[in-house]
Amino acid sequence: MCYSRYQCSERFEQIGRIFLIIQTLKLAGDRSSQVYLYKTDSGEYIVAVPDIHWSAKFDQLDELSDQFHHLQSSLNFHMFEGNTDKLAKDIMEMVRSMEQLQEIK
Repeated sequence: MCYSRYQCSERFEQIGRIFLIIQTLKLAGDRSSQVYLYKTDSGEYIVAVPDIHWSAKFDQLDELSDQFHHLQSSLNFHMFEGNTDKLAKDIMEMVRSMEQLQEIK
C-alpha cells in the first residue's frame, strides 16, 4: 500500500493502543527522510522527522485545516529549503491513511 507519491517505503504498526506509520518522504531536491507518525491512545498525533531535528504534536479533534496550518507554520520556521507546503500535505495524507487503517483493524 502506498500513501504518498514520494514514498519509497512504508510501515504500519500497532503497539498496544499506539499506532505508528513510518514513511519516506521527499524533503528537498534529492533529499528524502523517514517521517514517523504516532497516534496515542488519547487521540494525539506526534509527527517527527529526525533528519531535520523536527517534531510536532496536534490533537485528533482539531480540524484538518488547523492541523495543516500548524504543521506548515512549524515547518516554515524550521526548514530553510524544500517545499514545506508539500511536506505538510504529505503528513496530513499520512494522518488520513492512519485513520483508514484504524477503521480496518
